[in-house]
Amino acid sequence: MDSDEQAPVSWATVAGYTMLGVVLFGWFLHGVFIERQGLVDSMGESLGSAVTALLIVSVVASFRAPGRRSVPPARTPQDGAGPPVPPVASAPPKKRASRHRRALTREGPPR
Repeated sequence: MDSDEQAPVSWATVAGYTMLGVVLFGWFLHGVFIERQGLVDSMGESLGSAVTALLIVSVVASFRAPGRRSVPPARTPQDGAGPPVPPVASAPPKKRASRHRRALTREGPPR
C-alpha cells in the first residue's frame, strides 16, 4: 500500500466513534442542565473524558496491531527514489564573541 492510499474504515469504527460523541454530548448536557455545574466546567469534563477515551482507543489499537509499522520502510534506489541521501552533518562550531561584545558583557570600559 502506498503512503497516499488510506486503509478503509469499518462501519463498526464509525459507529463506535459516533456513539462516543453522542455519549460525550449527553454527558455535557447532563452536567449543564441536571447538575448545574456551569458551562465551562461541563465542557472541560466532557473534553477530558473525550481525550481519555481516545487515549484508551489508541493504546488498545497499538496492542491489537503489533506487527504494523508506524513509519514506512525507506525507499531504495531500485524504487526510483534516486541515490541514498547522506546523513546531515553536525552544525559548525559557534564563533567566539567579538571583542566589543565581550567588553559589553564585562564591567568597565572596553579595552
